[in-house]
Amino acid sequence: MKVTTHERRVLKILLDIGEGTSTDTIFIAVANVNQYFCSLVNKGIVKNRWGMKGNARVKYRSIADMKKAMDYLTGKTA
Repeated sequence: MKVTTHERRVLKILLDIGEGTSTDTIFIAVANVNQYFCSLVNKGIVKNRWGMKGNARVKYRSIADMKKAMDYLTGKTA
């Protein structure tokens, strides 16, 4: 599959759940989801924040710019 297809899938999941980590069960269908998160962060669509999940320090991801996210999903930007 193309990278943009995986990025769009990850973005749609984030829109549904609001915030998540790469270890969340919902992301298991996407192999190496961190590479797609990093790409979306570099594009300014997703943002990171550090937090705790149990005893582990994890990076939570959420939508940083809703307009950019919707444009990316509809194909207005690449």
